[in-house]
Amino acid sequence: MLAWLNRGKAPPGDDPKDWDLHDPEISWRVWNLLENLDWKFLPEEGGLLSQPDWLLEDLATIAWRRGRVKDMMVGTPSGIPIRDRMRT
Repeated sequence: MLAWLNRGKAPPGDDPKDWDLHDPEISWRVWNLLENLDWKFLPEEGGLLSQPDWLLEDLATIAWRRGRVKDMMVGTPSGIPIRDRMRT
């Protein structure tokens, strides 16, 4: 598993809580599966809102973290984590 999926491995200046995942191993596997399927299928039976809350939060966090890492590679800030934008 990638090192940046580990809890508390936030880059300097970022809050480690923004980087935490509920279940890094499963969430990363589901993320890769969905990426390979072009996000056409959901991991659980039912619709989008039938998916476990923790999994949706982890997938959103992975998406944000992925963007954050890409931004760090080119030196531009990515702004506010998705979970914080959802609260406002």
